[in-house]
Amino acid sequence: MEFKGIHWRELAEQWGIRREMKEITDILNVPETIKKKIAVNGKIVIFEIDDEDELIAEKLKQYIWDHYDMESNTLDNQIKQDMKDFLRALASMNFTIPKCLKPF
Repeated sequence: MEFKGIHWRELAEQWGIRREMKEITDILNVPETIKKKIAVNGKIVIFEIDDEDELIAEKLKQYIWDHYDMESNTLDNQIKQDMKDFLRALASMNFTIPKCLKPF
């Protein structure tokens, strides 16, 4: 796949990561959610991610960690190449800075 460098979700598409639907009953399907645990002021807080972009971002991070070998400190070569190709495409994009954000 040739990356355009427009959005990180291109990596998700390349790796087959998407939001799934959970079947609750024969006629009721609900979008997938992920529970995330974080520490806030020394306390553990568990919350449920239901926003699609955040959910896919979490799944992307987990996918990368799943393909990382802690013992040899290496990442799967194809994952690494995809990330490099995406960042190369992102870096080659021509972004126009809005006039209101340009320095005086």
